[in-house]
Amino acid sequence: MRDDSLTVNTEAEVLVLDGVWLRRERERIAIGRRQVAERLGVPESQVIRVEMNKRPIPPGWFAGLAALGFPIPEEAPPQTSRQR
Repeated sequence: MRDDSLTVNTEAEVLVLDGVWLRRERERIAIGRRQVAERLGVPESQVIRVEMNKRPIPPGWFAGLAALGFPIPEEAPPQTSRQR
């Protein structure tokens, strides 16, 4: 049986910390957007924008997300896109 929910790049596995990752992990650990926003000190609408527009996770969010149980890698990938 084939599992299409997991995509692995055979050349190099690259973890992308973006809105898709945020939503998937948030749902996996069963935490709401409001709780994430409160912990990060940002409006809930900002969390929604990151998730819906597949934006990169602002590096300033890493510590707060880790405190909530999100699996932030020790060496988080650099963020090259602009942030709001």
